[in-house]
Amino acid sequence: MVFTDGTNTFDSNTPSDTLYYLSDVKLTPANAHSITVASSENGTITTNANEKEFEGETVTLTVTPDEGYQLYSITAVKTGDADNAVSVSGTGSSRTFTMPDYDVTVTATFGPIITEPVINGHTLLLSSEIGVQFKVTVPEDFDVTGSRMDFSVSDGKTESMEITKASKIEGQNAYWFTCYINALELADTITATYHYAADGEIEGTYSALTYINTIKATWPNEEKLIALVNAIQDYGYYLQNSGWTDNLTHTSIEAATVLGAEKVESAKTGAGGYQIIRTLADSGIADVKYSLRLNEKTVINIYVAPEGDVTISSVNATAKGSCVIDGKTYYQYDTDKIAADHLGDTKTITVTTSSGMATIQVSALSYVYAILSSDSFNDAQKLAMTAYYEYFRTTQEYVASLSD
Repeated sequence: MVFTDGTNTFDSNTPSDTLYYLSDVKLTPANAHSITVASSENGTITTNANEKEFEGETVTLTVTPDEGYQLYSITAVKTGDADNAVSVSGTGSSRTFTMPDYDVTVTATFGPIITEPVINGHTLLLSSEIGVQFKVTVPEDFDVTGSRMDFSVSDGKTESMEITKASKIEGQNAYWFTCYINALELADTITATYHYAADGEIEGTYSALTYINTIKATWPNEEKLIALVNAIQDYGYYLQNSGWTDNLTHTSIEAATVLGAEKVESAKTGAGGYQIIRTLADSGIADVKYSLRLNEKTVINIYVAPEGDVTISSVNATAKGSCVIDGKTYYQYDTDKIAADHLGDTKTITVTTSSGMATIQVSALSYVYAILSSDSFNDAQKLAMTAYYEYFRTTQEYVASLSD
């Protein structure tokens, strides 16, 4: 009989000076997958598996920091696909994961032992809001209960995030705290103060523009990523110069790209397929207006004016009260928050009244098209909407590239 332990081959029919017991030998099935532990500085990771394991088996990782160092992070991903993460659990010197049906690469980082929390990382979050994130790393077994991070933006805005709202980073003794900003605030300095225990606190400063510049310096050849961060920067610059304001004073942003008439026409063409569709016949609704809120959260505001004594019984959007426009009463409803790569997604709003039903099909890009097609807005405002469209387009292209 010939069998293998994954490295050596043994022939039971061939005499040998060494006696091998089958119970000591691990038979490696044909569908076993490899485990690669990337080399790391200031510590090592070892595995109980013999370089290969098959799906469903538990793989144990032993963490051994060098003297004076500790584990900062440990991750497992599909080999060759860093976005396909494998969940790693455990604390201290022992971590485990369940072997998936593909090869896995394990990576760890070690750093000097910390005895108090530190702010040691930043990133930019692009969802329905732009978020500047501060990473807080804490010592092993540190009690974070009751801790929080306070943010103070140089334009005067303040906010706070409790530890219960922060995002725990998998495989690390660390958390992301997020300060949400609008595009006008990209260059504004954010001072973040992490409060912990009775009177402990640490402080750090950062800005979205600092992160954008870091990306450009670190990954200059990542075409789609660079296009995205340039579009974010341009969005901030052209919005600052549009005349639209939040009545705060902001740090000026420089343009990354010069947008001209050709880009405006291109954005108008691109947004042309997203025009609003109002179906109001026999609904009892006299008029529908809409706007786009860009102050941190991206939300479409829908304004509905009923005819005469018609009453509105239900709307599948969030009621926000009423207002008077040109002497007519409108009722405002808001859509859910919209992520940057979903600005073209159609929202169907159904308004049920005492006379019938109206439907409004609209997206954030409907508003972009309306601005670019109207003579009521100046060139600076049209450039701001063009930059906004480019932000959407480059975000979509970047997200699509992650799955290529």
